[in-house]
Amino acid sequence: MLIHSVRKGETLWQIAKAHNISLAALLAANPQIADPNSIVPGTAVNVPTVWQEETNPAARPDQEAVKPFVYTSQPGETLMNIAEITDTPLGKLIYYNRQFSRVEPLPDHSRVIIPARESYPAEIRGQNPRRR
Repeated sequence: MLIHSVRKGETLWQIAKAHNISLAALLAANPQIADPNSIVPGTAVNVPTVWQEETNPAARPDQEAVKPFVYTSQPGETLMNIAEITDTPLGKLIYYNRQFSRVEPLPDHSRVIIPARESYPAEIRGQNPRRR
């Protein structure tokens, strides 16, 4: 994860666009920002860096590259549950979602960053997880 220092006149949308990520992913990585419409210069913004575009997508024709996405938690879910559901290593999930405990239930409808991997099971790609 990168730390971006906000410059005068910058918006979160501009920061997300400059780093080729969705605004939802940027917001999910920054729960410390109380009002996303009002950020001041010098504010430290966490920028997820979990996905790199392949320079040669033809090199791996048998696998689908998947960008990170934001998963909305359901009542009672924990990072451990979400790691199992998305087949994501728990350590990686914790790294990109440091604001949450591994075993405590997440607040309902929390935004959880699911880091990229080369392929997710079809049932995960087609349900709740929202990709940018």
